[in-house]
Amino acid sequence: MVKFISMKPKHIELKSPAQAISVNHYKHDCFQLPLHVHSCCELTWIIKGRGTRFVGDAFDPFAENDLVLLGPKTPHAWKSDHSIMSVESISIQFKMDFAGQGIWDLIEMRPIQRLLKNAQRGVEFMGINNQILFHKIQNIQNKSGAKQIISLLSMLEILADLPNQRVLSRSGYGSNLQSERAQLIFHYILNNLHNNITLPQLAKIANMHPVSVGRFVKKHTGRPVNIYINELRIKNACTELIMSDKTIGEICYESGFQNLSNFNRQFKLINHMTPREYRTKYKSS
Repeated sequence: MVKFISMKPKHIELKSPAQAISVNHYKHDCFQLPLHVHSCCELTWIIKGRGTRFVGDAFDPFAENDLVLLGPKTPHAWKSDHSIMSVESISIQFKMDFAGQGIWDLIEMRPIQRLLKNAQRGVEFMGINNQILFHKIQNIQNKSGAKQIISLLSMLEILADLPNQRVLSRSGYGSNLQSERAQLIFHYILNNLHNNITLPQLAKIANMHPVSVGRFVKKHTGRPVNIYINELRIKNACTELIMSDKTIGEICYESGFQNLSNFNRQFKLINHMTPREYRTKYKSS
């Protein structure tokens, strides 16, 4: 079962509050940061490694050249697959106003403005093979001052024009009460997919009435609570089928299903193939 390290995201900030841009070139045996948030944006490029990526209420497999843009207060973490011995990534963290107050309101900046708005829910750039962009990401750590700001602006311009963008989380995040409640609710769900999850439980952690929680989740996801939880359990099963060698039965029960026949039925309903067919199709790819 894929689990967060903690239910509530850890708050992590730039090394220096005076910095507008911070670059971290990470090399280690695994990705170690817990689920966390910060008040700046972040562009993360996975150079080496694979595992599971958590962004808001979404979790997906990641591999080399995974590229994601995150907005402020968006909970995120990368969890390495157990078989991976070393990982490498470059993360660029930047303040929303790194290029100056009000710059995104200019007509010329509207595409980047839309991109940054979508980044509040996390944006994945799929099928990236843009060597110019990767070169810019690698070399921004060697720049400073105005040159670094210009380089980041150039990257965002390229990213805004890329065609294959996917918004990851169903919920946007910020500092208001609704976003705090969304974090509590969705991270409790993701941490407890293997358990029975009830509206009274969710209501207690969010300090809301059970009926209000049901409406709240549907407003954020477009689905009733039980259907949303079921979809997440199937998504977790998809990740485990690809990333692990567990049996289908083990994955079924660890994903929160009480019997194998119901798991197979729900899995096929969502993915239009059986768990065995899914593993055969995607595990080797």
